Amino acid sequence: MRGQAREGLSGFTEDRPLARIAGVRMKRFYKKAVAMPAEGGFCVALDGKPIRTPGGVTVLMPHRALANALAAEWEAQADEMKPALMEINQLVNSAIDRIAVNPAAMVEEIAAYAGSDLLCYRAEAPAELCTRQQEAWDPLLDWAETRFGVRFAVTTGIIPVSQDALALQRIKAVIGQDDPFQLSALRAVAGLGGSLILAMASI
Repeated sequence: MRGQAREGLSGFTEDRPLARIAGVRMKRFYKKAVAMPAEGGFCVALDGKPIRTPGGVTVLMPHRALANALAAEWEAQADEMKPALMEINQLVNSAIDRIAVNPAAMVEEIAAYAGSDLLCYRAEAPAELCTRQQEAWDPLLDWAETRFGVRFAVTTGIIPVSQDALALQRIKAVIGQDDPFQLSALRAVAGLGGSLILAMASI
């Protein structure tokens, strides 16, 4: 339980160490959470003190919109906080403490989704479901073809289908240009839906 709390909650300043977290819920310990400019980007401050990750790193973000969203998530917490439900906070922590340390490894992990993308595996029956999949998923495959210049192969059932190596290389090259925060979001969306194509088209 203690480990889950540390993973989910950052926002601890130098006078409030991570070791004090005793569970996945805790009392709100600050009055105001705001996003503000900082050297090299933007931070979120709780009562004027910048938050840190579970690894003890001050949270510094390159995008103002992300800082605003993170501050809003902290500000929305009630008297009893629920760190496990602070999804933006978790994505930011992961970007800083894990992905930024070895972004190349994360690029490989994310790119692997393209080799077995959910959009390429279709039902054989009933006909209504097949039609709905075609109507919803084919436009996304069209987008991927336009974006990467290669058509993804589609199959039915669970029999694996090999995708064009060039397409996978191009996707990896595009992902490799993302910063750790973008990679964190992309991994989360791809993992949630089992589709890298859908994730890339959505973000």
